[in-house]
Amino acid sequence: MNEDKVFRYVVARKWHPDDPNSDLCIYAYHTEIQTGTMEDARRFLEYVNVRLRRDDKKDYSIYRVEFVEVET
Repeated sequence: MNEDKVFRYVVARKWHPDDPNSDLCIYAYHTEIQTGTMEDARRFLEYVNVRLRRDDKKDYSIYRVEFVEVET
């Protein structure tokens, strides 16, 4: 990924780390999906890790978010 490219992302961990299809537990920050560069995303991950218990830190990662409209 281009380091300067702006994208949408969340910082989250899997509910069940051993399950590849597990849902995500997203770190809520103003209830928004974040937008920024990879550097921004890494800084936000660091921010989250500072606020978490030691045991949870290793579980959080950056996930890119893409929007696909669903017919209603």
